[in-house]
Amino acid sequence: MYFKGQRTMMSTLFSFLVLLCSGISSVQDEPPLKVRFGQQARSALMQSESSEASPRILLFMLENRLQNADFPAEGPFRLNPGPTFAWQLTREQVGEAVRDGTLMLGTAESSFPKPLELVSGRYRAQLALILDGAALGRSGEVTLNGEVFELELEPDRTDSLTMTLNGSIPPPASGLGSNERIDEISLPSPLLTEDREGEDDWKAGEHKAFVVLPEGYEQLNAPRRRWPVIYMVPGSKAAIEHARSIAKLLHEPIMEDLIPQAIWVVLDPKSVFGHHFFIDSELHGRRSKALAEELIPWLDVRYRTVPDSNARLLLGEEQGGRAALTLLLDHPKVFSKAWALSPDAVAFEALGCLDLARDENAYAEPDDSQRPAMRTVLSDDREIVHLDVEDEVMLCRTLRSNGMSGQTWDELRAAFGSVQVTKNLPRWPFDPETGRIRPTEIMHWMSLDLAARIRDQPRLARRLTEDARIFTGTYDERYRNLGVRFLQTTIELALEENDRTEDWIVEIERAD
Repeated sequence: MYFKGQRTMMSTLFSFLVLLCSGISSVQDEPPLKVRFGQQARSALMQSESSEASPRILLFMLENRLQNADFPAEGPFRLNPGPTFAWQLTREQVGEAVRDGTLMLGTAESSFPKPLELVSGRYRAQLALILDGAALGRSGEVTLNGEVFELELEPDRTDSLTMTLNGSIPPPASGLGSNERIDEISLPSPLLTEDREGEDDWKAGEHKAFVVLPEGYEQLNAPRRRWPVIYMVPGSKAAIEHARSIAKLLHEPIMEDLIPQAIWVVLDPKSVFGHHFFIDSELHGRRSKALAEELIPWLDVRYRTVPDSNARLLLGEEQGGRAALTLLLDHPKVFSKAWALSPDAVAFEALGCLDLARDENAYAEPDDSQRPAMRTVLSDDREIVHLDVEDEVMLCRTLRSNGMSGQTWDELRAAFGSVQVTKNLPRWPFDPETGRIRPTEIMHWMSLDLAARIRDQPRLARRLTEDARIFTGTYDERYRNLGVRFLQTTIELALEENDRTEDWIVEIERAD
């Protein structure tokens, strides 16, 4: 972390250090990491040998301080991701690990924020072995964690680190309990299945959601038989956790007058690339259209809803806040109102501190300082920047090289970017090495931009001011308040003077 404005000249100094250390390390033959594999890890690696997906080893490190997490491999942590390193194992390395129980790993293929050889200080460190779950009879990936080591790394060390991967294969994720009063929905989608074109198994061809029914839904003497529906779109928090929180509140007698007694539908917006924002995009398919034309009609038949737009409300936070606003505009005959809490990516001309339409470089401010991305505000004129844009990209690429890290920029480019035909992966809106903006790709992003959409269709401005409410904090940790302000200005310019209103956006002072 660093204080705002403190990283001037840091890139130059870092380049010098890399050059200096490369001369030193050139005479070192010792690989930086020796891994010992426990029996469970060796067995899992043996089963994975038939998989097309190569196993990966990640090393997570956190400074050895009291306030940091006990288990580094549970990261990366938003405000303190810590040094992270990745190795992709070859078939020969997998065979060696299975046979000998040890493996010497050279320089990490990708590192955050700098190579392991340049890291010094006192750390808690933990290895994670990432395997293709299909080879182990699981969906998705399976992670085996090693034990936690306390390391004291000297700047001029010449010996390698030795760490152990001795964790066991974790049990499958537990589903909903019978007493949780939550319905889990998994509904095949013809539209999304058609979008898959039989090419990619990771493209989910189904809708996923959790339904929480109000206390009076099953009561014969309830004052109503049909119920309005609140559609909740989560952000970074898992949909099932939102559903559990809502169920707990909804069924507390003392909360009956405080939380709306309605059917709550918590939509699951996650894909292997992260949040899909419920937009119709190249990579994710027609998510907005499929929701409105498939899932909602099905829910209206399955449950005793009020099948009318006036009885359907949207509520979203962070990425889900952007989704709620988009769905409100996309489907005026389906949804009547939307509340967006700290909505993300509402204006690509103010994507945090980055203006994709005008800035020449995503990493550098006009004064050549690093462009901040994640902060903690201490006062009106002082903030701690935990991550800059280059840090975020570096972390994405360290965790996964195929765009499936689930981190900010992998998520954004999957939702809003165009797709490379040969690799079927989303393009970067800028050069990930240098940060230089790619104007052609930005044109594609702008075609999905909410603020640009308002400029092109001014009639939509009134729809938002009348039927949407946005809440954001002036100290937002990801600078999302800057995007909200830009959207507000865009809408004010699109409206006639007597149609303008200020109460549809609430900016909470000193809130993050």
